[in-house]
Amino acid sequence: MKIAKKIEEIPSSLKSPIALTIGTFDGLHLGHQHLLHNMRKHVKDTGTIVVLTFANHPLQVLKQQQSTAKLLNSIEQKIQLFQDLNVDLLILLEFSQELSLLSPEDFLKQIQTTLPFSHLILGTGAVFGKGKQGDEKTVKQLEKQLHFEAEYLPKLVLEGEPVSSGRIRNLIEKGDLEGAFLLLGRPFSLYLPLSINPKDFQKASINADNYCLPPPGHYEAKILCNEKSFLCTVSIDSNFKVNIDIPGCEENLSDVLAEIVFLKTLSKLEF
Repeated sequence: MKIAKKIEEIPSSLKSPIALTIGTFDGLHLGHQHLLHNMRKHVKDTGTIVVLTFANHPLQVLKQQQSTAKLLNSIEQKIQLFQDLNVDLLILLEFSQELSLLSPEDFLKQIQTTLPFSHLILGTGAVFGKGKQGDEKTVKQLEKQLHFEAEYLPKLVLEGEPVSSGRIRNLIEKGDLEGAFLLLGRPFSLYLPLSINPKDFQKASINADNYCLPPPGHYEAKILCNEKSFLCTVSIDSNFKVNIDIPGCEENLSDVLAEIVFLKTLSKLEF
């Protein structure tokens, strides 16, 4: 998978046809995966799937605050998941005030200067551009002018409700790890740098202040890093500080990016 951090960095050698999607893709849940699989049907194995997403959450710029909804993925985890899902090109832009002021038409024209996409695939209800003006009606009006086909896919429904990042956050925050597994298509996990106690390599912590967490308590988990797997216990205190016990770990994993996979709840803190 290729990664471009600016529109100008998009490679010119991409194979046609090119299908593009745009969004935040927090969680990369089964609904997102359904959309990406549909894109492959349009371009076949010989074409190119392109995802345009953001290194920071747009709400942090639009509402000028650190976080409004806790994130399901770090950007490092999101990159890995896109690669696992066979995305060909990831455009990873820094969302800015300047970008937020572009009209839908100007935003798509800017992309087309280096990416001649033939298909724009979005989920029902998706919007982009200044003031959320880029709704389905507006995008459909731009098809002929900008020479692409737009398709809006219905939201994937599981157990009677649409799959969404918000629904998954609610499940995790309630401690329903099995429910989150069902909608994510994988166990809930965090992919963050470890901070290791220099006097005891079996004691670790992570800074998860901006991320969605299950309720305070103790959780059976495993850590994946450096091509190794360690069973561990994750403890979340009443202030949502995260500490990890890694029995048997004899190496210093400090600052190593690790995936902490939540397996099951051992106990919840009572208040």
